[in-house]
Amino acid sequence: MRILEAANANSFLCNLNLGYVTDRGLKIMAKCLKMNKNLSKLKFTEHQDHPWSEVSKQEFIEMLKQHQNLVKVKFDGAVGSDNEVFEQEIKFYVHKIKKGHKDFEAGEERKESCTNEHLFNNLLRMIEDKNEH
Repeated sequence: MRILEAANANSFLCNLNLGYVTDRGLKIMAKCLKMNKNLSKLKFTEHQDHPWSEVSKQEFIEMLKQHQNLVKVKFDGAVGSDNEVFEQEIKFYVHKIKKGHKDFEAGEERKESCTNEHLFNNLLRMIEDKNEH
């Protein structure tokens, strides 16, 4: 809990490895990371003695739906636990977040290319560079 609170308070923290996470810890993680705006990569491991319940997994997925900064989420499941659907859901939402980031960056580049300053700099470069004529 303290690590997640520190991650929320620290704006320079981008990567976080939480180590072993219990079922209760997964719920707490989902609640605390809803407010985080800086974290981009997250890694954690399922605790062998405290496997994750479907409710906890669903809360984490709901957090991922709202959290738009996590571009990489990796977890290691406990031996013998069935986390295949959970893993596929995480991959789906993380891929969706990455695609949203790419689309936003492409839009920003397009906006930048339409400015008068960009046009002027390109015209000036074309005039000065005689090899391209």
